[in-house]
Amino acid sequence: METKVTYIPLEKLQLNPLNPRRIFNERALVESISTKGLEVPVHVRGFKDRKTFDLLRGDRRTKAMQRIRKEDPEAFDKHFSKGVPCIVHADISEDEAIQITNDHGQTLSLSNEFEIYLTVEGYYRMGMSEFQAIMEVQTLLDHVLPIKGKAGVELAELKQKLDNASKANREERRKAFFDRYKKARRGLMQRYTRIWKNALIVKDAMEFKWLKVMPEGYEQGSTLPILSDDDLRVLSKTYVDEAAEGVFDSSGKPLVTKVNPGAKWTEKWEELIASKAGNGESSDEPRKSISRKEIIKPLNEGLIDSGAMANILRYHSGDKEVDAKCIHAADGDLAIVEVVRKVDKALWEECVSVYKAYLKEQQDKAPEAPEADEADAAE
Repeated sequence: METKVTYIPLEKLQLNPLNPRRIFNERALVESISTKGLEVPVHVRGFKDRKTFDLLRGDRRTKAMQRIRKEDPEAFDKHFSKGVPCIVHADISEDEAIQITNDHGQTLSLSNEFEIYLTVEGYYRMGMSEFQAIMEVQTLLDHVLPIKGKAGVELAELKQKLDNASKANREERRKAFFDRYKKARRGLMQRYTRIWKNALIVKDAMEFKWLKVMPEGYEQGSTLPILSDDDLRVLSKTYVDEAAEGVFDSSGKPLVTKVNPGAKWTEKWEELIASKAGNGESSDEPRKSISRKEIIKPLNEGLIDSGAMANILRYHSGDKEVDAKCIHAADGDLAIVEVVRKVDKALWEECVSVYKAYLKEQQDKAPEAPEADEADAAE
């Protein structure tokens, strides 16, 4: 990979709309770059017939630099008077550009399922199969979306056997591990495939679902439905079937595209929006969000499982102060607890008994609230 650093004016760097990295603490990054400058060069794609450069790595840092230039020109001039340090990649293919964009700091630089989807989408654009894409993002998936429950236990056992394998049986055990891994990830990758093989508005709806913010390009007050896997399945089949009919205009261009889906797909989409709105056109009521009180109830009763933990994660998904990684880690511990509950009933009952006794002890220790004096009561 090219490592020569070239200094390029900030205004010549074009943001990459396909970069999967969307979530970041912009203020913290602005403060860091204002103080230290850019410690790692951004990577850009150069073209012979263009004076601008497309960012491959560094969208978030570039957004931070744009803000610094606007809010603190003195700090910007201090660090970037001769330009932004860049690694320029020239004469590369589209596939190489995707690989450079996707393949850096995967494990720690992505933290949300929509960002994982965008990474997988890049590999789909390269023509990879579902399984090939799984293998490309395995480390990332295991970090952000660890496999839990029975599948997680089975994979841990197979991984241990693979680690302890001799040269003679290593390939056999490797195949056993990845066959099980592929099966465990199959539903997730099929969901990503259905988003990819659909109208672009479906991708926007999933962005809204996973990031809790409206994608760019929508008017204020716009709404998008929260799509379930069943919704994706219906929409994807309708889109693929309609596109396969091969309807073209007089110039030979296909009438069914991701930007302009066909009439059948549009009808299905409108039906789905109506059903989610709960406006009487469907017998299905819109999904009700879980209240904080309902989430806290199993916690207070000592009955929490990974389903309850998932509800906590969904409830706090829009809160920037909640560390989702910690919640995922706790959820992994709960997967072990659930295995105990299924395979050793006596041990499980003993654990529940001890935990309930602990809860009661804590409640008994809790100090009583002090009585309010007359002045406090008056206020």
